[in-house]
Amino acid sequence: MRKIIHNERGSGLFFTMFYIMIFGIALILILNIALVFMEKGQANIAAEQASLAATSVIYKEVIPIVNSHVKIIEVKDADGNIIEIIKEPLIDKFNIVKISIGNANSELSHNEVDFLAANKVLIQEIPDDEELSNKISGALSSAKSKISSVVERIIRDNGGKDSPTEYDWFLNEHNRIEVLAKSEFEAVHHNGINFGSDNDISQKGEGPTISLFEIISW
Repeated sequence: MRKIIHNERGSGLFFTMFYIMIFGIALILILNIALVFMEKGQANIAAEQASLAATSVIYKEVIPIVNSHVKIIEVKDADGNIIEIIKEPLIDKFNIVKISIGNANSELSHNEVDFLAANKVLIQEIPDDEELSNKISGALSSAKSKISSVVERIIRDNGGKDSPTEYDWFLNEHNRIEVLAKSEFEAVHHNGINFGSDNDISQKGEGPTISLFEIISW
């Protein structure tokens, strides 16, 4: 009888330990899944913030030109002699468009209104103003040279991987700056047992449409 009771206690202990082990493994797997979602969210935040920052770089280069450019129009007589020179500051047209957009879209921020107004005015003015076109082309080239370092910094600040081979950015077919950011996921390991594999989780973010690129490229 004692032997039977001892065997039952041994079996009970065995099954208890077995269930504890299964429960522990299940918790670790759930933890791995939670970590994956957390890292995915981190990569998504990094990509979104980086794409917005990259777009801002472009407008930091473009807006000063909008504020300072003056279009010179020469009025000539029938013989080709200049009889009048008209100066049209681009800022005047920009302000008119900005007020119109702001009044129609009160939910937009100041920067968003500037963003939309600059796009609209430049699309209207660039085709008939070679000097303005050249200035904007130069500004876009300058912005392009600065974007990579800004994207790298934003991704790093938001917990993403910052090696140049671990992120990418480009102007997509919708004229949006698209950023691919990677966040490094390290699976839970316990007592030499791997509960999943270590890998990079990638997410992409897109900035707002830059309609300016419909008529000019970099």
